[in-house]
Amino acid sequence: MNTELLDEILACQSLPSLPAIAVQVLELTSDQNVSMDELAELIQTDQAMAAKILRTVNSSFYALRERCTTIRKALVMLGLSPVKSLVLGFSLVNSIDMDEDTGFDYSAYWRRGLYTAAAAKSVADIAGQKETADECFLSGLLQDIGMIALLQTLGDRYLDIVRSTDGDHSKLVVAELDELEAQHPDIGATLAERWRLPEELTVPIKYHERPGAAPEEHQTISRAVAIGNMAHDALTNAEPAPALRKYYKACERWFGLSEADAESAFRRFAESVEELSDLFNLETGKSHDTNTLLQEAEASLIRIAEEEPHATARNDQLHTLLVGEELNDPLTGLLGAKGFAEALSSTFAAVAGTDEPITVTQVVIDGLDTVQERAGVLASDAVLIRAVVFLQQMFEPMGAIVCRVGSSIMSVIIPGSDSRQLAGEFEQFRVRFDASSAQILALSEISRSAIKVSVGLASTRPGVEGQMKTHDALLAAATKAVQAARTAGGDCTKTFAARSAA
Repeated sequence: MNTELLDEILACQSLPSLPAIAVQVLELTSDQNVSMDELAELIQTDQAMAAKILRTVNSSFYALRERCTTIRKALVMLGLSPVKSLVLGFSLVNSIDMDEDTGFDYSAYWRRGLYTAAAAKSVADIAGQKETADECFLSGLLQDIGMIALLQTLGDRYLDIVRSTDGDHSKLVVAELDELEAQHPDIGATLAERWRLPEELTVPIKYHERPGAAPEEHQTISRAVAIGNMAHDALTNAEPAPALRKYYKACERWFGLSEADAESAFRRFAESVEELSDLFNLETGKSHDTNTLLQEAEASLIRIAEEEPHATARNDQLHTLLVGEELNDPLTGLLGAKGFAEALSSTFAAVAGTDEPITVTQVVIDGLDTVQERAGVLASDAVLIRAVVFLQQMFEPMGAIVCRVGSSIMSVIIPGSDSRQLAGEFEQFRVRFDASSAQILALSEISRSAIKVSVGLASTRPGVEGQMKTHDALLAAATKAVQAARTAGGDCTKTFAARSAA
């Protein structure tokens, strides 16, 4: 993460902050033995808040058999989690000033947040995950809070980044990394930590774009929020069928839901959004009629299957890439080990019989486990992603393919250049990464020596006797080179080159 930008954001005076009642509720509910009477009394000191909560729990979205007339009764009937989530949700919505004429599309922002929240909770409920359903709702509502932080801090500069995506949220993280070396999920998670929100909220905020990378204990909520995003897209996109297909597949893969159950969750969410928008006093604009959407989407899916037999396979592959399984690493979005193997094989075959060299580079970051133990998974992820950003910035313009093949190992395939040309470039990478990671480590009071980066390069050299003639031999040579760098103590670059005949 860009630590200078993070410092600027955290120092911004106009950042949204938690109202006093939300802070007090968090403090009270941190005690498992909290008194329901004490909590009810606190909430009822804010009559407007209490009225909103009662209206919401009595809405069709909660479908209670018996009407709640007091906060105390709501706590007894629903439990602590729903009421706490509603207090935080209403508080944070009210803390964001939407009256400013910034040019930012708050309607689209809240539509995505509220629709995702409702869909995530509906799926969790249908899937029998009721103990986390309310955290799914609040995580969905807050997923993009980092966008507000960036907007408040950077103003027009961030607006230009958002506009460059033409309303396609899936492109936003890439645009943010290109321009800012930071992304709104990380910023949002940091802001949520500053508010002292619990991990079951901060971690899904960080991983809502790549749920497969979330720590195992937080995957249920992170995946529900990701599915909520798919449901939002299906309800708002001009062509809903692709998003709806992704929604059904993710419901089945991650929660074991049948198509009928997934459709039931979708209908419940879709039919509640207008009422929820009113309850939260949010302008979210118009969306598709649920029945019409499902009918049109089903017809579209059937038509695609009949007219283009291979379309389903291609769309399944696209879905795989998006949800972070199979070929792609879920944390970084890079090709994973399987994707690297396929890319290396195809690249090697493409230059076979030509005079073009290929270089494979192995980059190993030792010490990430130490950072995670001392500062948490968010800090170790920040260090790793910093390395990824520099590798992409420096080598992708050369035509390189950057992959993550292990928890702390990146592999880079660079056609057209050999290790003699690239050794200096990777030394420059190490220097840039060293300076950047030192800033991140300093924030957690961890010594720079905790992280060591080793780089190993190997190249084919057409026309040289004894050169690597298979991609497996090339990979083995790069692995030997990086092992030599680690044996030398790390923080260095080693090359392996085929020897010329005597």
